[in-house]
Amino acid sequence: MKYARAGWRHRGVTMIVTLIFLMLASLLGIAAITSTKWQILMARNAQQKTTSFARSENARVAAENRVQQLSRAAFPSGQGLYDSTINAPPDVTNKEFWQVSANFVAVGATSGYVIEHLGYKSITLDDRTTSGESHVYRLTTHGVGDDGTTETIAQCLYLED
Repeated sequence: MKYARAGWRHRGVTMIVTLIFLMLASLLGIAAITSTKWQILMARNAQQKTTSFARSENARVAAENRVQQLSRAAFPSGQGLYDSTINAPPDVTNKEFWQVSANFVAVGATSGYVIEHLGYKSITLDDRTTSGESHVYRLTTHGVGDDGTTETIAQCLYLED
């Protein structure tokens, strides 16, 4: 009878140890699932950022093509074209600016650009050389990712003799 009791006790301890290992394995599984979920979200964010940047770059190419077509004599005003030598520059960093289609030139459904004429001036470049007198334009582009919440706004200067 004493041996039977010891066996039952031994089985009880084995069951408790087994339950502890089962609980630890479950916690590790939950941690792995949570980690995977976060990795998927980070990968999706990186993809959306890349998409919005690519769309912004496509808008930059379209804006550069448009600048090359503009008249050098008089900068036209109109949708997406601003002469900052006469008027205050547009607030292109304001999210609401890009929600009004009359403010910019659309390139497809998810990107657009603004061209600002900054005047005819000489620019000192990064290597400290001077470009000479040029027409200076600031190109501001905007791209949106597929999710509609990821946005890229980029600016560059375009110099034209």
